[in-house]
Amino acid sequence: MTTKVATKPQTATTSVELTAKGVRALKAFTKAKEAEAKAKALKAKAEAILRAELGEATKATIEGVAVASVVASVNTSFDRDLMKAVYPEAFGACLKATPYTYIKTA
Repeated sequence: MTTKVATKPQTATTSVELTAKGVRALKAFTKAKEAEAKAKALKAKAEAILRAELGEATKATIEGVAVASVVASVNTSFDRDLMKAVYPEAFGACLKATPYTYIKTA
């Protein structure tokens, strides 16, 4: 997960030498990113196993007690290209760009 912070766009590249505290923070940041990636992969694998075991069922039980269920939901999305093509003025009037920065490790 990347934390995004709204900010003014950077116009120049500058460098700063990290202090010992900064180096420790960078190591912790990198380690946390790796842990997030591993957790995401573990979650996906566990979900695949659970879905395979569930089959068509909607609830999973352990010793008769419901411990998980399949929940139906709907995601909505917005077709930006269609909106821009069909209603270009509305698209332009409603489009909001928010500049942000994030930390990318080398």
